[in-house]
Amino acid sequence: LCMAVATPLHAQALTQAEKDRLRPFAVNSLPIVAAVPLSKRIGVKPKYQVKKPKVVNVTDGVEANHVIVKFVDGARIRATNPRDLNQNSNDPKIIKQRIDGLVSRVRRFDAYDRHLLQKRNLTPKKILNQMAQIRTLLKRQDIEFWGKKFNLSYSFLNRLRVKTELAFRRQSSDLGNYYWIKLAGKQSAADLAEKLNEFSIVEEAHLQPRFFESDIPPATDDLSPQQRYLESAPRGIGVLPLWGVEPGSRGENVAVIDIEKDWQTDHEDLPPLSPVDGRINGGDDANHGTAALSVMVGQNDNAGVIGIVHEARAGVVSFRRNLVSTFYTNMADAIMFAARSLRRGDVILLEYEVQTPLLSNATCACGSTSSDCGHVGLEYFQVIFDAISAASAMGIIVVEPAGNGFQDLDKPRYDGRFDRNVRNSGAIMVGASFEQLDRRAKCFSNTGSRLDLHAWGDEVMAAGYGESGGDVEPD
Repeated sequence: LCMAVATPLHAQALTQAEKDRLRPFAVNSLPIVAAVPLSKRIGVKPKYQVKKPKVVNVTDGVEANHVIVKFVDGARIRATNPRDLNQNSNDPKIIKQRIDGLVSRVRRFDAYDRHLLQKRNLTPKKILNQMAQIRTLLKRQDIEFWGKKFNLSYSFLNRLRVKTELAFRRQSSDLGNYYWIKLAGKQSAADLAEKLNEFSIVEEAHLQPRFFESDIPPATDDLSPQQRYLESAPRGIGVLPLWGVEPGSRGENVAVIDIEKDWQTDHEDLPPLSPVDGRINGGDDANHGTAALSVMVGQNDNAGVIGIVHEARAGVVSFRRNLVSTFYTNMADAIMFAARSLRRGDVILLEYEVQTPLLSNATCACGSTSSDCGHVGLEYFQVIFDAISAASAMGIIVVEPAGNGFQDLDKPRYDGRFDRNVRNSGAIMVGASFEQLDRRAKCFSNTGSRLDLHAWGDEVMAAGYGESGGDVEPD
C-alpha cells in the first residue's frame, strides 16, 4: 500500500460534532457513593493482594528513572496542591512545594476506609507519620516530574471505584492512590522504589514498565494480499458472509479506540479519526498501529484493505501522554481517557505487551531466542489491571493480547495474576493461532485458561510497513 509521509500530530480539542459522534460516557450514571450501603461494599470478595518486591531490579523491560507508587486503599492519599501550583512545572522549588501537599485526608475517612485500614492494622496516626516520612524522602530526590497516575477528579475516581466493585463483586482499587514519579536524567529509581516499599502505607512501588508491540517478524512485507481471515469458518472468522445480512456486522453505531504508541493517521486506507490523543509523531513506530487499525476499520473503497468493522467510528489514544513540551508513558491513563470517550458496548483495543520481573526465569518453547520471550499481557501490572477493570465496569469492551512470550499463563510463577478466580479484569484476552484450517496455538503465543479467543498469528494482510511484496498466498 502507498503511504503518505507522516507529520507530527498533537491532541486537539474535539468539536461538538465529534463529541456527539463518540457519545461520551455519562458521568451521572455512576453511583453516588453515599447511596451505596456499607454492607454491600464490605460484603464483596477481597481484591488481589500484590506481593511487594524486596528488591527492585532494573531490566530492559522498565524505565529505570520512573516509579509507580500505589498507596493502600482507605488511606485517601491526595495531591491537595493548595497553592494552585503548576503541576507541569519541573522547577525543583515548585516540585517540593507540591510534595508538601501530598497528604492523607484522614478527616474524610468513611466507614469503608476505616474497615480497610483496620484489616491492615493502620491507624490515622500511623498513616500521618508515614506520610510525613515519605514526603521527606521524596523531597530528597532529584525529581523532574510527578503527579497523579489518572488525570481525573478524585470524586469521579471514587464513584468509578464503587461502580467497579458492584460490577465485579470484588473490592476495587482506589485509583486516586496511584502516583508516578520521574527522576531527572538517567538516574535509577530502583532505590527509591525499594525505600517506598518499606512503608506499610504503600501497597506497591515498582518501576514503570515499557511496552512492546505484540507483533512477530516478518512484518507485513511477507503477508498475503488476500484477506483470507475474513472468509467463512473454519478458514476465517466468518465476517464476510455476514456483511449486508446481519445488522451491525459492519460495525455500524459502534465506536472503537485503538491504544498503542503511534499511527500514520493520514494513511490513505484509514477513515477520519476522532479523538487523536496523546503524543503522536509518525515514523517506524506508526506501522504497527496503522496495521492494527486497518484490520478493524480500513475503508471499503475498492483500494487497499477492508476493515472487519469498516463502518465503525474510530479513534486513537497514545500511551505517550502529553506533558508540556515533553511526554510521559502512562498506559493506564490512556485506557481511562479512551473509556471516558465511549459508551456502553463500544470497544477499546490494546495492542502492546510487557516484560515482567520474572523474565530471567522464563523458558521459551521452540528453542527460541526471541526478544519477546517471557512477555505477557498488559494486565500483569496491577495499575493497568485496575484501569481495564474500571473500563469494563463502564460497559466498555476491552480486547487485550495475551502476549507473544511463549508462556503458559497458568503456571504458578504468575501467582494467580491470570487466574479468573483470583482476579478478573473483564477484558477479552486473545492468543495467536496458525492461519487458515490449523487452529493450534502458535509456538510464540501465550496460552492458558485466561485466554478467551484466538486469531490468525500471521499471514494477515494489513496496511502499514510499505508494500506487501507481491501476490503471496498463505501456505
